[in-house]
Amino acid sequence: MSEVLERQKDITYSSRTRFNTDKVTYEQTLRNQLVTLLDRLPDDLRDTPEARALRRAACGAAINIIHLIYRRKSYERDSKDYEFSNAAMREHWESGLADTLATLDHPEWLAMPSRLDGPVTHDVLRADGKPA
Repeated sequence: MSEVLERQKDITYSSRTRFNTDKVTYEQTLRNQLVTLLDRLPDDLRDTPEARALRRAACGAAINIIHLIYRRKSYERDSKDYEFSNAAMREHWESGLADTLATLDHPEWLAMPSRLDGPVTHDVLRADGKPA
């Protein structure tokens, strides 16, 4: 039963991360599209109060998101959520460092994407190695 609860917590945390990434991606994609639309407005509409308000909200940006999600080790149990011993923390930090170094092995992930593509998400531990 404990194994099921631990797996459920891991799924919940991972799902929350994915949900937040998806939400940011959706919102930034809308902002980017709003910038594009505002740039296409005829001159007589560009300086209206509505266009100025929309331009303040638009905030077009090119964004790369790199997921560094801790994956539970096969020997870890529920205690990973409250185990903060020196050895446990060093193991977690080393795992994060390994993921960071593996991410840096993909310099193309750090290249700015096109603003029109919206935010691009990468995850070094995805099986196919492609953007998430």
